[in-house]
Amino acid sequence: MGSPRSGAGRRGLGRRAGHPTTAGGRAVPRVDDGRRRVRDRRTVWSVGRRRPPPSVASRSSRPRHTPAVDDPARPAFVLHDHRRPTHHLDLRLEEAGVLRSWALPRGLPQRAGERRLAVAVPDHDLDHLGYEDEEKSVADTGWWEEHSRDERRLVLTLHGRSGARRYALVRTPRDWLLLLTTEQPAAPSPGG
Repeated sequence: MGSPRSGAGRRGLGRRAGHPTTAGGRAVPRVDDGRRRVRDRRTVWSVGRRRPPPSVASRSSRPRHTPAVDDPARPAFVLHDHRRPTHHLDLRLEEAGVLRSWALPRGLPQRAGERRLAVAVPDHDLDHLGYEDEEKSVADTGWWEEHSRDERRLVLTLHGRSGARRYALVRTPRDWLLLLTTEQPAAPSPGG
């Protein structure tokens, strides 16, 4: 057992008395005026005074990526390669004036019948179709078509840069699963 001065055995105190720590024992960073800073998933903010995240337009100096949609009447999709907080893909489908969104922690399924977790995330504005920044880039873009839908399942084809792939989004009691279907669209003929 450590001495009372070392802070051992006292919850929430770091190496020096009076310095708060996280549950993992790391010191909580402080802002200049001495207030604790709390790390949120989206932003770092000071306790007692939250700052809103910067607007989408101010986050990126890179040019926007335009989706490869031939016909504006076709609903668009974008697949973002998201590198933070951990590497994953974000699937966004245009529907009803917004982008329905799912985070794919392990990416897209590569073989028929392979299941991948798809975590539903809040809808995004349509301006995210071409959005890129230092943490997010467009991995694929194009249009999508719906084949069937009920309250538990959506079968769709993504027509992207590298061709068309058919998937099923299946609702489970907790989340969604994304599956590559066994029946895939025919590859276009080389002559057109």
